[in-house]
Amino acid sequence: MRADVYEGIVARAGEGVATRQSGDVILNVGRRYAVVVTGTGTTARQAADPAAFAVAAYGFTSVLTTTGEVQGKDGQAWRRIDDDTWAVREGLLIFEDIADAVDLAIELRVFSPREVRQALLKRDTPPRFVPASLPALTRVPTASATVLPPRGGATSTATRTPTRTATPTRTPTRTATATPAGRPGATRVGTPRPQLRPLFGVVISDSTRLYTRPGELVSSAPPLRIGAAIAVENRAVGADGQEALLLVNGQWIPANAAILVSSPGEASAIAYQVTMQSLGSEAPVDPDIAPALWLMRREARTKYLADTIHEQKIGVRAAEMDDPSTVALYSFGAREIRVNVDLLSVDVRVLTAAMAHEATHAWEHAQGLTLDERDPARCFEAELRAFRNQVMVWESFHGPNGKEKPTNATEIDLNEIQRLLAQDPQELKTRLVAKYGDQCGYHGPRPALPTPAPKPPSRTP
Repeated sequence: MRADVYEGIVARAGEGVATRQSGDVILNVGRRYAVVVTGTGTTARQAADPAAFAVAAYGFTSVLTTTGEVQGKDGQAWRRIDDDTWAVREGLLIFEDIADAVDLAIELRVFSPREVRQALLKRDTPPRFVPASLPALTRVPTASATVLPPRGGATSTATRTPTRTATPTRTPTRTATATPAGRPGATRVGTPRPQLRPLFGVVISDSTRLYTRPGELVSSAPPLRIGAAIAVENRAVGADGQEALLLVNGQWIPANAAILVSSPGEASAIAYQVTMQSLGSEAPVDPDIAPALWLMRREARTKYLADTIHEQKIGVRAAEMDDPSTVALYSFGAREIRVNVDLLSVDVRVLTAAMAHEATHAWEHAQGLTLDERDPARCFEAELRAFRNQVMVWESFHGPNGKEKPTNATEIDLNEIQRLLAQDPQELKTRLVAKYGDQCGYHGPRPALPTPAPKPPSRTP
């Protein structure tokens, strides 16, 4: 996430937080969902008072239930958390729908450093959440990428399940019940069971249809995507004899289309894992590289590239590279993308630009492109197209001049390629011949290249 975007989020989180008069009047706003957007987190206290006893600490990207607001002893606005504790409103972003709150939490995780993402998953994932609790994930192919028949006539079925994380959560949660939503015991058609507080869940089947009556009348509302977070008010057996879940918006979904947990924080962690793993298919996608695919898939100009990875069963994994300077490569024979294992901890924007380059090769391969050493020009043209997509992604993050202060050699190279494509395309072609000559079967003279730009000094811890 760009710094200005993150600063905008923090600014919005603090807007209008001290506008009410002093007093003990609580504004009951109904159930809302708060996302902790500050890196230092927030503390929940017994009362809306900085001196009150601290009950719990909620870290960055935590998703909380909030039901009221009051002006605290310090003159600031405080939000009621889980009906019994209070936290300062500043540093929280409030949403009416849990799906919107979790979407923001996922985005914040994606843009976080690798080690932070891993720590957040350990913090929030239910301790009893295991892969066996999820049916096979399924995604409906989109029309954004041409789908060729799989080799050998096999059909395409996504079977990835979330990675097991058995570390207990550090945030206060009710007992986790991460089990498939469908359960026996509901016997009355369309009659909800009594339930005092909502459960939370994650949709595990793409394009899940909504019903105005369970199992009977299909709603006109758009279907839910895989990984969407939901709040469940009740459940009942529908007209089709199958158990259904009543969402807080009055719509129904099949119970076997979601997995239920007891807190929005747990739903957020599982939604992240389900979303990331749905980007792959039978071919695995490294979880440290999946955030780059997520960024590609959400942008209209690169969505077809991310969809190609899923629909063409392209594996994406980390690998040792013979040339340490190689960021990533696409293997036409193995039909997989390999990313330099030493670069997994770089900024996700770097990985996204590299993935856009290699996914371009994968997409063109799916369209029938093959590289023949007898036709070097065709090979060079394919590389040039891949560089154009790489630059398009890098520019979308950092603007027409590239990253203002690159922090490593890879970012310097990305800036330089962006500059050459815009200002000196002939020089870029010359460099392509020098770099990819052997790969493309070119045996002519190699052009002389300018001295590489100096590397930035290493950062002092």
